[in-house]
Amino acid sequence: MYRSVGLICAVILFGTSSTGAQYSATVTIQANQPGAVVSSNLFGSFFEEINHAGDGGIYGEMVRNRSFAESSSPDFWSLTTKGTATGTMTVDTSLPINKDHLASLKVTMTSGSGSLAAVNDGYWGMSLQSGATYDLNLYARSAAGFSGPIQARLQNSSGSTVYAQGSIGGLTTNWQQFSMSLVSSGTDTNGQLALNISTVGSMWLGEISVFPRATFNSRTNGLRPDLASLLVANCPSFICYPGGNFIESYNVTNAVRWKKTIGDIASRPGHLNDSWGYWSTDGYGLDEALRQCEDMGMQMLYGMNAGLCLGYNGDTNNTVPLDQMGPWVQDVVDLIQYANGDTNTTWGALRSANGHPEPYNMNYLEIGNENGGSYLNDRYTLFYDALKSNYSSIHLIASGGNWTGGPPWSRPVEIVDEH
Repeated sequence: MYRSVGLICAVILFGTSSTGAQYSATVTIQANQPGAVVSSNLFGSFFEEINHAGDGGIYGEMVRNRSFAESSSPDFWSLTTKGTATGTMTVDTSLPINKDHLASLKVTMTSGSGSLAAVNDGYWGMSLQSGATYDLNLYARSAAGFSGPIQARLQNSSGSTVYAQGSIGGLTTNWQQFSMSLVSSGTDTNGQLALNISTVGSMWLGEISVFPRATFNSRTNGLRPDLASLLVANCPSFICYPGGNFIESYNVTNAVRWKKTIGDIASRPGHLNDSWGYWSTDGYGLDEALRQCEDMGMQMLYGMNAGLCLGYNGDTNNTVPLDQMGPWVQDVVDLIQYANGDTNTTWGALRSANGHPEPYNMNYLEIGNENGGSYLNDRYTLFYDALKSNYSSIHLIASGGNWTGGPPWSRPVEIVDEH
């Protein structure tokens, strides 16, 4: 039971020992005699792209495999036909949208009458709400002699009920971007997107996105408001992002590189999340995370790859040699300029062009994730010297608790992440 006496709280505990004896104890808390001052910055959130925490989770995108980069097969897409229509659907790389998106979906109606559709179920079904607006964006081109139209539909899982639809016409042999707003007439937690054609011919589709108009703080390319609101309710003072093994990967080529996670989603190639076995669109990238910090009133604690991947042992697949660390160190220096720099700086100007002229005032940066020992120590030296000579006020956090071989010792360590 609990008994409050002024500023003194007594907690009386009752119990029974393993031998059956009864016992009691009293703990008295003198709230008018506070002890150590505890920092308000110690309680925060930790994000990692694991189990679809981002793609399919807090990130608002509803189409799964929107850029067809996951494999040579059209994963998570299916081909449906009505009437006597026949056709094919394949991933094609013959004419990329741009240098960042090499693959597209080729859909061909070869014969018959009726219709043929490329269908996407999203992440375990698209959750549609009656009266809600959904923004469809895609790139499309066609073979000579075919100009559409494409009928875009939000529908139920069998295709028997259409909740919203619109038409896209004027396709040419060159890539064009098309957009439309779709308002759902019904609620369905297992909806689909269907892109239908009813004329013989071929079309190519790329970077297909369906986004709810209602996002957290009405941000473009933003977060699901339901999940983001739950985070706000926790009153976090910071977020550790992008977090965990996702930072490292098993192979250097799959490590997170922040410069590929900013700006237009059509310029984000995405990468294989080989730590957890699926593709990451990087749609919930640095821009979105920094805006999230601003919207939630918390600090960004960005975690940088230290040139070490999971199982690092000197192999160039998972360890960047010291004499090749220059670009990795420069990435960290550029990151601070992107987040905090004036608009007359190279990266500050790009941040402004990406929609945020004001600096974010990022203060915390972590070097490495669960790294330690001499491998981390040698690389921490490079990061520390470069960062402190350019941005002395940045607080550096070193990975490398004692269980990983200890934190670095060659340079001062302000904070250690024991992870």
